Amino acid sequence: MSTIPFWRDPVFWSVLLILTSFWLAGFASAWKNEMATSNQTLRKGLARALHWTIHCGFWYLLVVLQPVLAYGAAKTAPQWRDRQSLVIVCLLVGGIVGYVLQTAWSRAAGSSDAWSEDGKPNLTGIIHIGHMTPEIGIMLMLLLSGLWFQEMSWSMFFGTLAIVMSHLLLGNHWPLRILRPASGPEHLTRPMPQIDAVLSASLWTGLVLVGFALLAKG
Repeated sequence: MSTIPFWRDPVFWSVLLILTSFWLAGFASAWKNEMATSNQTLRKGLARALHWTIHCGFWYLLVVLQPVLAYGAAKTAPQWRDRQSLVIVCLLVGGIVGYVLQTAWSRAAGSSDAWSEDGKPNLTGIIHIGHMTPEIGIMLMLLLSGLWFQEMSWSMFFGTLAIVMSHLLLGNHWPLRILRPASGPEHLTRPMPQIDAVLSASLWTGLVLVGFALLAKG
């Protein structure tokens, strides 16, 4: 494990730059397609569209998950320098999983969100697939470091896992259904029972707090 403080580690900043560049490219694509803000979607006559800025999961990516993945990549980088082939495999798997997830989502969304058009990923969706490739690849690498190679502390492993799981929970779009239920694809606008909303928000908050507490322990 790297002993360099993460804020001085070039691996941390390089990975964070790559992930943030994908995020910004996706936003720019959505903006060009007039699917980045509510005003843009309203001008297009898409009152129920899921635009970029209302998607809570993408803000969580920028603020929380991407820095955590960059931190994990930097800490485990010394162990992975001699495993280039396995790194490539993890990235390939990440790309395949990202493609499957985005195409399945776009098939359900039709043309009702920023990432889809006529049931297929548009340019923003394709950028999202590219974005998921290193994200999921790093997740797999951290999973292998923790479980297979057993070279990561358990606090760091479960802390990272909690942050990843909180993003997956946020990806179920419960904030959208609570805060703005009239927005988004048809299958996301069904009312959410209050008990489900409370449980989802409580579980998400707990995972985030536990995740950062464990990461702070190293």
